[in-house]
Amino acid sequence: MRRTNICPKCQHNEVLFLREVNDETEDTSERWRIARTKTKEKGTFRDKTVVTITGLVQAYVCRRCGYTELYTKAPERIEPDGKSIELIKGPEPEGPYQ
Repeated sequence: MRRTNICPKCQHNEVLFLREVNDETEDTSERWRIARTKTKEKGTFRDKTVVTITGLVQAYVCRRCGYTELYTKAPERIEPDGKSIELIKGPEPEGPYQ
């Protein structure tokens, strides 16, 4: 739906784009994000932990049937940590790139 603006399930041509998907919390300002990265920085007075949140989730919703596609903005910025985020690689593509 992101490229065609047509629902792949029912072929309807009205699609809602949700720029930010809210997390299911009481505070509706929270946004649904894929990853949080914690890093420690050394300061002059004390050490601090900085949490970087990446992978904002966006959605496309068909107005007729409700089919929803989720996409993650800037997935290349998400760093696998081997615990909660694991990188899985499939086989290398075969043949010429087109």
